[in-house]
Amino acid sequence: MADFTWTEEGTLYSEKYEDIYYHDGQGLSETEYVFLQGNAVEEKLTKQNLVIGELGFGTGLNFLTTWLAWEKLAIDKRITFVTCEKHPLDKDFFEKAHAAFPELAHLSEQLRGKLPTINTGFHFLEFEQGKVSLLLMYGDAVDVYKQFEGKVDCWYLDGFAPSKNPEMWSPELFQQMARHSHAETSLATFTAAGFVRRGLQEVGFDIERVKGFGNKKHMTVGRFSGHVIENSCVLPWFKFPAKSAAKTVAVIGAGMAGLNIAYYLKRLGLDVTVFDKNSGPASEASGNKWGMMFPLISKKMDRLGTLTKSGCAFSLNQVRELGVVHKQGLLEFITNDQKKARVYGGLERLPKNYIELLSPEDIKEKFDLDYEYEAAFHHEAITFSPVEYAESLIEQQELTCLYNHELESFDKVDGKWQLSFKEKESDEGFDMIVMASAFNTAAFSQTSYLPLRKTRGQVVYLSDEQLQTDIETGINYVNYLVKESEKNFVLGATFQVDDDGVDFRVEDTRELVSSFNETFPGLIKDDVNAEELSGRVCFRAVLKDHFPLVGPVCKEAEYKESFEAVKHGRPRYQYPEPPQHEGLYLLTGLGARGLSTSALLANYLARMILDGVSILPETHISAVHPSRFLIRDLKRQH
Repeated sequence: MADFTWTEEGTLYSEKYEDIYYHDGQGLSETEYVFLQGNAVEEKLTKQNLVIGELGFGTGLNFLTTWLAWEKLAIDKRITFVTCEKHPLDKDFFEKAHAAFPELAHLSEQLRGKLPTINTGFHFLEFEQGKVSLLLMYGDAVDVYKQFEGKVDCWYLDGFAPSKNPEMWSPELFQQMARHSHAETSLATFTAAGFVRRGLQEVGFDIERVKGFGNKKHMTVGRFSGHVIENSCVLPWFKFPAKSAAKTVAVIGAGMAGLNIAYYLKRLGLDVTVFDKNSGPASEASGNKWGMMFPLISKKMDRLGTLTKSGCAFSLNQVRELGVVHKQGLLEFITNDQKKARVYGGLERLPKNYIELLSPEDIKEKFDLDYEYEAAFHHEAITFSPVEYAESLIEQQELTCLYNHELESFDKVDGKWQLSFKEKESDEGFDMIVMASAFNTAAFSQTSYLPLRKTRGQVVYLSDEQLQTDIETGINYVNYLVKESEKNFVLGATFQVDDDGVDFRVEDTRELVSSFNETFPGLIKDDVNAEELSGRVCFRAVLKDHFPLVGPVCKEAEYKESFEAVKHGRPRYQYPEPPQHEGLYLLTGLGARGLSTSALLANYLARMILDGVSILPETHISAVHPSRFLIRDLKRQH
C-alpha cells in the first residue's frame, strides 16, 4: 500500500500516478455533475433498468453516489454497476476515504461489509434486494472487459488523468467500450484531452465537449453511433438466447440449485413455481445436517479455483443476509505432498486474512488438536445447515413449492411448456423451465445427451461423548468432520462414482472411521463401535471435468450439424445461432461444491436469461456451459 497516501485535505492520492482520486472536498459534487448529469442517469432510471460501466473503481465513490441517486428516486428499476480495478485499496483506505462523505455513510458501510478479501477475479455484490448490484472485476481494464459479457447503457470514464495514466485511455480500451455498447449507450468523462476524444470517435462515439466541473473549462460526453456488435466475447457455440420476456417459470428440483435459481428469478420479478418429487425441500444431496463451504485452493490460478473463490465470497454475503446460523473458519489439514504443493501455491498468492498457514504448534494452542500436520486456516469458510438455508430461501421470497411431484416428461405446446408428472398433470403452461434435479436432469428426451454421473456419499453421525475433544471448528483432511449441533458431529463422506446403492453400509462407516483414526489417532474414542453408528446416504451429480452445467439446453442433432465444422477451425463469424430449446435451461451437476457455487451460479443464470449480462468471466461461461461436451466431441472427430 506504499503507492497510496493522503493530501493535507484528507483526499486519497496515488503516488504511482501522482494524481488524486477526486477533488479535495468535492468528490460527491464532481461525480454528480460529471457522470450522473453527463449520462442523464436519473432521467434514464425513471424509464429503464440501467447497466453502468465504469473504468476505475477507486474508492467506490461513483458507485455510492449513483446508489444514493437511485435511493432518492425511490423507484423499482435496477442498477447493475460494472467496474474494474487494477490497484485495489485495503479496507482501511476505503474507511478513511468514505469518512469524508457522511451523506453516504449508510451506503458505504454496506459496501465495505461486502467487499471481497481477495483482489483477483470477478466478484458480484448485491444490495437493496438485488436492485442495486456491483460487478467488481479485478485486473487490467482491457483484460477484464475482454472477459465481460453484456451491453452497457452508460459509461463512466474515471481513470487517473490521461497525462498520468495513458494506458487507461488506450485505443484497445476504447475498442472494448465499443464492443459493449448499443445504439443508446452514452458516456461521460472529466477529461477533454484531444487524443481521448479522437480515440472515442474512431470507435464509433459521437463526442461533444461541454462545460467541465468547477473551475475546469471542459469535459466530454458522447453517444455511441457505431456498428453494434451483438456478442462481445462468448464463443458462437456457447451463445445464450436473446434476453427473455418470460413471465412464468417452472423450476424442477427443490435442492440447493433449484431453490437458489427460484429465489433469484422471483427477486427479478418472475412468477416461479418449484416442483420436487420428494415430500419437502433439500431432501437429497442438499439435505445433510451440516455442510462446509470453502474455496478450492489451487497451486496456480485456474478456472475451478477462481470460480469457487468468487462463489464462496458471494455465498458468505448471501448467508449473512439471509440470517442463516453459521460458524466461520475451517481447518484444511495438509496430509500429503500433493495437498501441500496445492495449498502452498495458494498461500503464496492469497492474503493471510483469507487463508493462513498454521504449524502443528499453532493448531495445538488455538484448537487443542495435537497432531503432526500443518493446516491452512480458511478465515472466510463457513459451516451451516443446508436445510435451514433452503428453508430461508423459500421463506424470504415466499416461494411456491409443490412437493410429491415427480416429473415424467415436458413438451412445448402452443408456445408454453406443459409438464406431466407421475400420476398427475400440470394444468398450466410455463414460459420457461429450469432443470435443477441433479442426475435426474438427464432422464428426458431433450436432455439425454448430458454426461451426468451419479456419486454415492455416506456420512456418519457422532456424538461429543464419542470424541476425546470437543471440536468447534470444521476439519477437512481427506474427508471432513463438522459439528452440527451442541453435542453432535457429522463425519463424511464417501465418494463412490456410479454406485446406485441406497443402503447404509457398515463397511463404509468402518472406512470413514478408520481413515479419521489414521489421520487423527485417538480423537475418536477406542470404544466406539462402527457397526452401531448411524448416518445418511445421498447422491450427487458430477461431471468428468468437475464443473457444473449452467445455461441453455441445445437441440442435440441440430446443434451437432450446425457446429460440425468446428473441427476444421472455421472463422467464428461463419457459424449460425446455436439451435436451442426456447425457454429451457439447466443448473445442475454441482457435485460436492453446491454450497460454494450454487448461489452465484443461480444469480448468473437468472441475469443472463433476463438481462443478457454475465456476472462471470467468459472463461467461466465456457467452463459451465451445458454444450461443452458436444463441442469437445466434435473437435476430436478428425
